[in-house]
Amino acid sequence: MVLERVARETLLHSPPFTETPGLLDVAVGLLSEARSASTFRGWDLAYKRYSQFCNLYHVPTSDRWPPTSHVALGFIAALFRSGKISHGVAKTSIGGLRSICKFMDLPVEALDSPLLGLALTSFRKFRPVLKRPMRAPITIPVLRIFLGKVTGSLVRMSAVKAVMATMTYA
Repeated sequence: MVLERVARETLLHSPPFTETPGLLDVAVGLLSEARSASTFRGWDLAYKRYSQFCNLYHVPTSDRWPPTSHVALGFIAALFRSGKISHGVAKTSIGGLRSICKFMDLPVEALDSPLLGLALTSFRKFRPVLKRPMRAPITIPVLRIFLGKVTGSLVRMSAVKAVMATMTYA
């Protein structure tokens, strides 16, 4: 998990953790329980994308963590250049990096740079969000078709009928 790696790297060289390695394990354990698993998965993905960018473009170690505004701008540009990433994913990736920095008490000013805001605005203009097609509404005939395709025991059928009846009044 990214938080554990970053926490160890950040705290390892600061007192009291330099003198007591067991205390570092306890602190990292406490931090790893502070957010939901889905939040940490998002941070992990942002960190992974950012690390791949840094390795691919030979970003010096001193500029990698916490990210400078120019490196973060390059990261956004690389995401745009890939052609596979949407504006929302780019924004979430920058937000993930910002959250990691805040969580580890690292400076975030570079990630709040107006340059990044402008780049993300242009990203959205050049790669607009695709509208999803409208879904057909659930109507009584649609429910009847669904009910006709459901197979199973009489008990399960009764439960399905009860759910279907409830859905029509919701």
